[in-house]
Amino acid sequence: MNIQISTIAKTYANGIIDYSAGDIQKAESILFNLQNIQNYLMQSNDLREVLNNPSIAFQKKIEIINTIFQSELSEQEINILKILIDKQRFNEFENIIEALKLKIQELKNEIEIVITSAIELDIDEKFRITSILEKKLQKKVLPTWNINSEILGGLFIQIHNDIIDMSILNKITSLSKNIIR
Repeated sequence: MNIQISTIAKTYANGIIDYSAGDIQKAESILFNLQNIQNYLMQSNDLREVLNNPSIAFQKKIEIINTIFQSELSEQEINILKILIDKQRFNEFENIIEALKLKIQELKNEIEIVITSAIELDIDEKFRITSILEKKLQKKVLPTWNINSEILGGLFIQIHNDIIDMSILNKITSLSKNIIR
């Protein structure tokens, strides 16, 4: 969630949304398949290097893409990969996926949030926190729950690159800084 998304990635993500013609399910299907490719690329450094290498011919890269992914992807999804390779933007692939994911969440009025607590919260506490955040943000919250005993208590909430630190550790740190002054 801390990834900086380039303007190029946002442009490609918007292009995919435009291609989907407002059909969120179609956009989600494309996203799902692109994420599968990303997982495949994470497991194959050789393939990732070949697709990012400008000295390897465009046609050779297309042959490789067709050989590996043709049975798994639609023609449109293959075309997305071809465009990225042709425009030498394959190095933006991960950012495009993240930008597309955020764009789909925006269209669905959803937001991913990471919530860290010092101890495991019960289902009622999680529901109450999620409800408060949904009311404040006016979006459906998609929480990821973490536990970190170092914060001592309270919550640490990350919304994209913004952080709301309501932890006891933060309060103690602030208090000690004020006492020292």
